[in-house]
Amino acid sequence: MHAEPGVDPHRVAEVIVTGPDGTRRRGSGYRVASGVVLTAAHVVDGARDVVLRFDADTHREWSTPAVEVVADPKSDLAAVLIDAPGPVTASSYGRVGDRADVISVRAVGFPRFKLKGYGGTRGGIYRDSHQANGAVAPLSNLRSKRLEVEVAPPEYDPDPLASPWEGMSGAALWAGHRIVGVVTDHHRGDGLRRLAAARISALTDGPAGDEAPRLRAVLGLPPTGLPDVGVPVRSEASYLLQVGDIAPERLFGRQAELAELAAFTGPYGWWEGAPWAGKTALMARFALDPPEDVDVVAFFGGAGSSDGEAFLDAVTEQLTSLAALPHQPQASPDHRRRGLLALLDAAARRRRSLGRRLLVVVDGIDEDTGPGAKEQSIAALLPRHPPAGVSVLVTSRPDRPLPADVPADHPLHHCDRHWLAASPYARNTEHFARREIQERLRAGPLHESLIGLVTASGGGLTGDDLAALTGSSPFTVTDLLSGPFGRSVAVRVRQPDDAAPEYVLACRRLRDAAEHELGTQLALHRARLNAWCEDHRRRGWPAETPSYLLHDHPRVLAAVDDAARLTDLAADPQRHERLLEVTGGDAAALHEITLAQVVGARRAEPDLVAAVLLAIRREEIVGRNQHIPVRLPAVWAALGRRERAAALARGLTKRRRRAALAAAALAAAAAGHLDDAEALAGQVPDRDRYHAVLATMAVAAAAHDPARPNAGRGGPRRSAGRMPWPGSPRRSRPGTRNGAGDRRRPGGRARCVRNRVAVVVAAVVVGDPGRLDAPVDGTARGAARDRRRAELAAALADVGAVGPAEEITAGTRRAAARLPALAALVRAAVARGDDRAALPHLDALRAAARAVANRGEAVGALLSLVGAVAGDSPAVATRLLDEAEHLVANGIRDTQREWAYARLAVAHAAGATVNVARSCWTG
Repeated sequence: MHAEPGVDPHRVAEVIVTGPDGTRRRGSGYRVASGVVLTAAHVVDGARDVVLRFDADTHREWSTPAVEVVADPKSDLAAVLIDAPGPVTASSYGRVGDRADVISVRAVGFPRFKLKGYGGTRGGIYRDSHQANGAVAPLSNLRSKRLEVEVAPPEYDPDPLASPWEGMSGAALWAGHRIVGVVTDHHRGDGLRRLAAARISALTDGPAGDEAPRLRAVLGLPPTGLPDVGVPVRSEASYLLQVGDIAPERLFGRQAELAELAAFTGPYGWWEGAPWAGKTALMARFALDPPEDVDVVAFFGGAGSSDGEAFLDAVTEQLTSLAALPHQPQASPDHRRRGLLALLDAAARRRRSLGRRLLVVVDGIDEDTGPGAKEQSIAALLPRHPPAGVSVLVTSRPDRPLPADVPADHPLHHCDRHWLAASPYARNTEHFARREIQERLRAGPLHESLIGLVTASGGGLTGDDLAALTGSSPFTVTDLLSGPFGRSVAVRVRQPDDAAPEYVLACRRLRDAAEHELGTQLALHRARLNAWCEDHRRRGWPAETPSYLLHDHPRVLAAVDDAARLTDLAADPQRHERLLEVTGGDAAALHEITLAQVVGARRAEPDLVAAVLLAIRREEIVGRNQHIPVRLPAVWAALGRRERAAALARGLTKRRRRAALAAAALAAAAAGHLDDAEALAGQVPDRDRYHAVLATMAVAAAAHDPARPNAGRGGPRRSAGRMPWPGSPRRSRPGTRNGAGDRRRPGGRARCVRNRVAVVVAAVVVGDPGRLDAPVDGTARGAARDRRRAELAAALADVGAVGPAEEITAGTRRAAARLPALAALVRAAVARGDDRAALPHLDALRAAARAVANRGEAVGALLSLVGAVAGDSPAVATRLLDEAEHLVANGIRDTQREWAYARLAVAHAAGATVNVARSCWTG
């Protein structure tokens, strides 16, 4: 569990209470001061004794009995006084004002649904901790004066006599870095996703009980005036934690610059400054403390990774929070890239509705590592036409050119560049970073080795890796990294979720300072990593090969232009076999070969032998992937092995990869793996195919909604509603694949309309009828428009969306266009076993058939429908046959008569009316 702002996991307490009759119960609490634990009054009410336990079942575990309990039953707040082993920083408090808003909150406690067994020979059960992330709507529960906290519910509720949230009572409720309440109740009538919490402000605003003054003093609350956590409205996205780590506590000598930033309204601005001029400090402080009417979405190039994928991770999280949309942790980079503009627009619209502006800050745009690896640059991801109310600020070192993939008409090519003069206080920041690194290096050889290896690796080494490289035990390394030394490093976790955490330097200043202080020693640490890699290569890349050597070390070699070692890795068949086993495909191997080719091409004298070896190896991998069945990734996706499916598909050629990813996404949706389906669909490279896949996925996902077994006949489907919706097809530049150039090709417009129809059908199935006009937008009026409307109505009828289908059919004027739609409505009614509902559609179908100019076309439509419904409703089939015979006998062309009688004979034969069939044939 990682600490959120203000939340320290080592101060979360289990409150173990023994009642007067000897029975035991549990609650939660938080150590808000050295000798004070905050909890709920009813948790400790009538207790014979109270024990507080911290860090249970870890090497840091400790517990202590209560010395005294101070409780205020009226507010349901209490403090347990203890003899503490050491001092801690006092917690901060806040209040939630009564305004129509949504405030992000979190609480950590020990609810009943977290009961687990120890397993093994130890036996017994324990309660694990649970971090409940949620939101408070301040205007709920106004009569009871309790905060309503909406959280993700537990997966199940096995005991109707006991709430699964029992034991969460007493958990401190945090908004940002302030405690605003204490979880107290779970009311069954509110459902599993809502909890109630007592307001801390009840002790200062009243009314409260007789013990309120003493409890207020024990907790360290001011008599009045707790700060309102809802002003200003701010995103609590976790990326802002990194920004808080970068920003100085105070910013000196920058009042003029801060005022200029506050007055900036865009659309684009560019600030330049020399290294250590204070650009990052200025932007970080401004991002954390913007003007009251501005919300900032920030990305700092040195705070971890510095490429397009890291940018998308950071801004997607922040924009999702500002737009009040559900978080989608499984979204792929391609999906996030495609959805960035829509998400930015959604966030901007919501902020405008609150009277606020949105400012996107990208610090260190010149430190983007994406273009060097042939990936899309951060600058190219920024919008050419920001939505209304959105401004963009970027910073860089002086005279840095834009990457080649930024379009010539992008505003960054033409916006004014402001010069930021160096600040003497910024140089002090550099000094502090160097001093911290110097302290770490002086602490001992192991500290120096760890700093050197983490710096040389660029991040990615686990605790076990560092132990192996330094000759220490994993326990020694982990213990060192969890102490004061750990302030200099940060943790990142790679997929899958159970992967070991990897260590990186905590911020860019520390990385720069470490490189400066290590000097030539950095090359020795890189040499140690190279020797470690070479040892695993000599052993044939055994199964225990560290993830760092398979995924991260090639990028380090590329960064220092070590083409020879990189070529050795990229041309090694045994290594690629290991990558295939680990990832399930050859995409990683192909990427590694590309990286080696790029680095080799940068050499003054290219190595032709290396180029040939890499080309041969690429052909070998591509050749073996030609024999992989396109449907194989779909099999893995249906089994819930998304990464294996994606890795297999990415190793195929572009055409086969597109088909494989589409099939895998549909297979995952059909199997109920909706997150996997969305992630796989996001990697489909063709937009037309992508939209069609999303639409089909939504229909497939609807089958997994337990609340609605019948498609299209009620409210929205919850499962299908999780699928992302493409917007109306966007206008593209002439000649692009998705724009007018595609529609000018034979069948291009028809394919575009078919994909729109698929999207709209799926939208209606999940309860979003607002897209019904999309398939006919831009279609010529008259016959073509009626054909498109009929096509949509037939598709809707086929999935059971009868109401919209009937409405569209009624508005279709031409009888020939109405025929297929009415046939689909009859077919749908018969399939539901509702012959009575089919009767009005049969009458309308008969009228349309007699009104069309081409009677042969009408006869064909009727007889095709006979074959579809004969098995389910002989009565309907008979009426259709009668009408078909009438049309054949009255007004059919002579050239079509023989064909019509033959079709009638086949239809009667299928319905076992052999005598009639013979008469038709002889007629």
